Amino acid sequence: MFQVKNKFIIFSLLITTIALPSMFVNDSTDHVIISGSHESESDPSGTTSEFRIKGEYVFYGNFSLGVSFLGGSYEAENSFEDDQDYDVTGYGLNMSYHIKDSLYPVDYSLSAGYSGIELNSDFLDAANIQATGTSINYGLEIYKSIIKRDSFELIPFVGLFGLEYKAEEKDGDGNSVESNDESTIFKFGLGIKAGNAFIVPAISQNDGDSNFNITFGMLLPQPKN
Repeated sequence: MFQVKNKFIIFSLLITTIALPSMFVNDSTDHVIISGSHESESDPSGTTSEFRIKGEYVFYGNFSLGVSFLGGSYEAENSFEDDQDYDVTGYGLNMSYHIKDSLYPVDYSLSAGYSGIELNSDFLDAANIQATGTSINYGLEIYKSIIKRDSFELIPFVGLFGLEYKAEEKDGDGNSVESNDESTIFKFGLGIKAGNAFIVPAISQNDGDSNFNITFGMLLPQPKN
């Protein structure tokens, strides 16, 4: 059971590495960015589905702080394994710094984040078990605008992220089982901006598994003082 939840926990803890929409900011104006994303994965053991919402504030066009929230579920493929079905809630905090200079052939983003999640199920409640996960991640993203018009822009990108995570089960008597590990996530995709709206389809690869994700949202320029 812990192995199934471990994979689910890793999937959920990618919350702060999915997309950095601040790459769409092209000037030194402060921006508020509101975005959401949906991601699902299926394998012989079951199906995971999650939805995330994120708020981000970009300072001077290159430094951003963001907060994310997620909700999701895991459903076991075998109907006789209903105790393997879980719901998940979580949050993430992240910051990024963008290096945008016409002297370089590409633009860069350095990022770091922290995530925390909690799993819930009838089986865990009946056994008085708390299952949680936390992670720290850091990464580099490289991107470049290849088509740029007044109201339209295309930005392909690639990113590499390191993830250090801990999964823990704790019962009502205070006994706990922990699992600590590290993982590397490779991500690539295409950012599409039309006016102040954007959509970012992307693929994340982690330990041989590939996940497809779509992020969508709005850029809200802030008035200068």
